[in-house]
Amino acid sequence: IGAGTVLVALIGLREFASMKALDPNWRIFAGWMNPNALAGILVLGMFPCLGGMVTARRPVHALLCGLGAVLIGFALLLTGSKGGLLSLAAGIGIFLFYLLVRHRRGILPVLAVVGIVAALSFAQSRSSASGAAAGLSRMQQGEATQVQSVGFRKQLWLTAIDLMRSNPIGSGPGTFRF
Repeated sequence: IGAGTVLVALIGLREFASMKALDPNWRIFAGWMNPNALAGILVLGMFPCLGGMVTARRPVHALLCGLGAVLIGFALLLTGSKGGLLSLAAGIGIFLFYLLVRHRRGILPVLAVVGIVAALSFAQSRSSASGAAAGLSRMQQGEATQVQSVGFRKQLWLTAIDLMRSNPIGSGPGTFRF
C-alpha cells in the first residue's frame, strides 16, 4: 500500500511539475477524480510508510520508507485539500502519541519527515510566481474557497433538479461529464 501510494504521489508531483509554468496554484489530481479524493488516498498511504520507517530493521529500508513518506506528504500539500491535511495532522498526532507510549525511538524520524515536508512546502511557496503553493494558498484563503465550494455544490443541485424536471426518466451516464 505504501509503495503504491508513493507511485501515485510521484505521478502527482510530475503532473505539478508540468503544470507549474501554466498555473502555479495547480491542484494535483494524479489520475483521480478530484484532488480531495487523491488526498484521501495519500493520507491512507502515509501511515504504512511511517510505520515501515519506524520498524525497519535495516537503515536503508527505513530511509526508503521515510523518503516515500516525504513524497506523499508533499503531494498531499499540492492537492490543496484542507480535509486531507487535517486528517493527516490528526493521524500523525495519534501516531506520535502511540510512539511516545510504546516505541520512543521512532518519534524523531517521524518529526524529521514532518519537518522536511514543511521545508519543501516553504521552498515551493517561495519559488511560486504567485508566492504561495497550491495547498498553502487554499489554506490562506479558506473562506473564499469555502464560498466557492458551496456555490459550486448549489449549482450542481439546481442543475440536477432542472435535468430531472426536463427528463424524469434520466439521460444516462455522462450528464455531468466535466
